[in-house]
Amino acid sequence: MVEFVFDTNGGTIDGELTVSVNKNIEITLPTPVKEGFVFKGWMVNETVVSNNYVPTVDTVFVAKWSGSVNVTFVMNNGSENVVLSVETGTAATIEKPVYEGYTFAGWFLDEALSEAYNNEAITETTTLYAKWMLTPKFVDSYKGVEVWGSSGTGSKSDNKTASINETFYLNGGKSGQIDASSYNPLTGIFTYSSSNYLGLFITNSNYKFLFLNYSQSSDDVIKGTDYYFYVNATTTSFVTQYIWNSGCERIVELTVDGNPMLFYINSNENLFMPCVAIKTLLGESLNTSDLANASSLVITFEGNVIKQYAKEGSNFVELDGFQGTYSGELGTVTLDGAGTAIVDGVNGTYKVVDSVIEITFNSITKTVTVSDNAYTCVLDATAGTYTYNGNVFVSTGDGNCTFNGVSGTYTKDGMNVTYTVSGNASTILLNSDGTYSEKSIFAGLTFTGSYYGEWDEYYNSLRVVFDDSTTISGVIYSGSGTSYYFNFTGELVGTTLTLTITSAVDRGLVGKTVVFEINGSTMTVSADSTINSNVYTFKNNGSVSCDGFSL
Repeated sequence: MVEFVFDTNGGTIDGELTVSVNKNIEITLPTPVKEGFVFKGWMVNETVVSNNYVPTVDTVFVAKWSGSVNVTFVMNNGSENVVLSVETGTAATIEKPVYEGYTFAGWFLDEALSEAYNNEAITETTTLYAKWMLTPKFVDSYKGVEVWGSSGTGSKSDNKTASINETFYLNGGKSGQIDASSYNPLTGIFTYSSSNYLGLFITNSNYKFLFLNYSQSSDDVIKGTDYYFYVNATTTSFVTQYIWNSGCERIVELTVDGNPMLFYINSNENLFMPCVAIKTLLGESLNTSDLANASSLVITFEGNVIKQYAKEGSNFVELDGFQGTYSGELGTVTLDGAGTAIVDGVNGTYKVVDSVIEITFNSITKTVTVSDNAYTCVLDATAGTYTYNGNVFVSTGDGNCTFNGVSGTYTKDGMNVTYTVSGNASTILLNSDGTYSEKSIFAGLTFTGSYYGEWDEYYNSLRVVFDDSTTISGVIYSGSGTSYYFNFTGELVGTTLTLTITSAVDRGLVGKTVVFEINGSTMTVSADSTINSNVYTFKNNGSVSCDGFSL
């Protein structure tokens, strides 16, 4: 026999503090309690031991405690509240509650359910409230269509069907088990097929709509250009579709229960909208068969304008809503809604920045606000004094400036300013601390070379085209032409240039990097690059160069 002594360190146990136990036979140590504390285990010689202990010698056990606070979980489902003692400084967790007919939408810090609890550390007595939403009524039979293509009327497969049974299993087109608790009524998004893929379920007063991506994308509902979508209608039939913006936008017309219905799909902005209406800028109604010859279109949803376009060649260009003619101190200003301006008969460009319009013409940028048919000139964000290496640039905020006291004019793109003084133009970046930066060392350069294409197993052309900018940015083109592109921003550390993909023809590569090591005029792809797919595999035997360039 050996003797155990329990030092509860201010707590209590159910039983004696000193006990004799059999040697070499495993026993379960008691669990003490102490108000306001969480038991963290028994220590032997300041080391926490297992609760299942094998006695070999006389031993003293000292209880280890951590401070605790009480967390009350208000279930809001008819069940009693649950009070849990939580270690101070840790998150409060509990098994997800259930409520028949409802879906659990998270814990909240206030009774009004406006402030979500996101597993923050608990440091004081806290009450958490359960939020519930009505479980969406997925169960139904659906009819619809599959559409794809990149221009014109594209392609389709009509008479598609789908169903969702009482256990929320989706069958048809792309199948899988729907997680009803994942449904977000604000976005319409749900997960299915073991929570690996996203779908979309929305309703209006008449119908339910089900939208699925052909690729079953797990990171984006409306990714790519191939879609299934369905309506819980008695009958549907495909009429036609019109596609623009390389397949990223389209209008699809179905006959639903004998009535025409227009659907708008925009993969760039993750939009799927049924029951839209289309008119010209002059207010003339359109259907999909009219779009090829339409000079403009205005898409409305539930009476609200969501998109406006003007025809430019064979493509639609989105309008910004500021198209029109305005009067003011610069003379008559006409905006076309797509970035072109005419200022008192002089051609120029413009862009909308927050609530103001920046108009560039005659090597000068003027900032205006518009109201009805008039505009007012205001100062832009560049107004101020900026220094660099003893040089001083002063912007008046109205298109005029000085450089080291010599007057000039400027144009701007954000805080990138191109100023012209004594006939010479330079581009700088204005910083918030009152300094400015000069152009990137890569500005305006093009590097050409080759990379290894894993898919085709031959060397392909590679071009890295840098923007003429103060920042490192530009486009990577792989293969011939410009079809395969990767827009990037970059960071140079020593001789290592890391390019991060911001947009690409393959949007699954956004966020990945291509890393170059620079030696003289040559940049060689590093093994650290993270772009690796069947088609786009940049390996360390790929390189590009630019004559005359060196760090």
